[in-house]
Amino acid sequence: MSQATKQIYRYRVKGDARGWEYSSAPFMAESVTPGPMEDHQSLSLGQASAMLTSRASVPTHVAESAVEAIYEVIPETYIVMNENALGFIHGGAIREMDVLAGLILEGGPGWDKGPLAFDPRIDRFRQATLADFETFRVSPKGHLV
Repeated sequence: MSQATKQIYRYRVKGDARGWEYSSAPFMAESVTPGPMEDHQSLSLGQASAMLTSRASVPTHVAESAVEAIYEVIPETYIVMNENALGFIHGGAIREMDVLAGLILEGGPGWDKGPLAFDPRIDRFRQATLADFETFRVSPKGHLV
C-alpha cells in the first residue's frame, strides 16, 4: 500500500488581477479556467504549505483557494506536521490528524493525546516518506508498504 505523491495545481488567467487560483485537479486549458491561461504549475504539499505559512502576505482569496485545494487532495495521506509529528489525515469534513508518533523533545505531540487540529494556514506540513517513518521510529508496514 504505497502512497502516491499528492500535488495541487495553480494557474493564472490572462488579464485577471486576482493572481493565482488553486485546484486539486490538473488543468485542461479552457475546461477549468474562465479564459486563456497565462501560467500554470504543480506544487507538492510542502511547497503549498511553505507558500501559505510564509511571512509574506498572501491575499485572502489566494489563501482560501489554496486551502480548499489542499483539503480536497490531502485525505487519506500520511504527513509530517511542523517537522515534529507524523500522522494520518482522514477524509471527509474532519480536519484533524491522527498522530502516529511525535518528537517530544522537539515539541511534538504524543500519540496518546488524541487527534490534532490541522490548519494549513498555520501548520507547516509535507507528505511523509519512508525516511520519515524511520526518523519517527514507526514501522511503515501496513502504512506505506
